[in-house]
Amino acid sequence: MQTDRLILAPISANDHGFMAEFLSDSMLTRYLPKGGPYTGPEIEEYMAARFEHWETHGFGNFMLRKKSSGVTVGYAGLEHARGTAFVDIRYGIVQGHCGNGFALEAARAVAGYGFTVLGLTTLYGAAVPENEASLAVLRKIGMALDPAFDCYGDVVIPFSITLDRFRDKPLFHTKGA
Repeated sequence: MQTDRLILAPISANDHGFMAEFLSDSMLTRYLPKGGPYTGPEIEEYMAARFEHWETHGFGNFMLRKKSSGVTVGYAGLEHARGTAFVDIRYGIVQGHCGNGFALEAARAVAGYGFTVLGLTTLYGAAVPENEASLAVLRKIGMALDPAFDCYGDVVIPFSITLDRFRDKPLFHTKGA
């Protein structure tokens, strides 16, 4: 799948080094469920869970590579939230590439993929209140507060967007979605 500036490729074993570096960074992991850097075994468990989700459900996380250089700038994808039927949007961008709109561009693309390719009718998202950038992305793709999405407890702000609301927003242009 592609956007104007990004190539989104399913996560693979070749991405282990990038994800290990990402998950070891205290700044990048402060808003993830663990709240801090992952240990070696936790990184292995994280990667295994990403591969298992793809194998089980046929979708999951994509690595984000800049078209202009091939540099990996982060990840974005859709996964079932904690073994539920809720499909949750996820994304993360490495330092040095934050603030360039890559998270928003990728979130729009994976939401479009979820609705048009996977046939989902609702997508969910969540962020801790301190993660203002992530909350802004969720709102910009058209998500609204949704207390029914309570998989993560009261430590996050829950959101959702329906296919109809998504269609009403002029959001994205993807190629190969």
